[in-house]
Amino acid sequence: MEGQAAAAGQVAADGRLLGFFDIATAPAFRRRGMARRLLAAGAAWGQAQGATTGWLQVSATNTAARGLYEALGMREIYRYRYFLPG
Repeated sequence: MEGQAAAAGQVAADGRLLGFFDIATAPAFRRRGMARRLLAAGAAWGQAQGATTGWLQVSATNTAARGLYEALGMREIYRYRYFLPG
């Protein structure tokens, strides 16, 4: 597993807001704290940029990610609805 990507994500600061995007951990590395460390590093970077409020989107069916985000003190504030043709 050495040399393989373990976790990745994107973080963007926009004034006081800090958005986390596409947070993902490779299956072989899950349940090892990779996403938690990634989010902590992103939050630290965002604070250095002046951000005070973080946000992200996650699928309602992604129970593992939702559990992590809730353990980090995040809470759901609304849901999207998607519509497809037919």
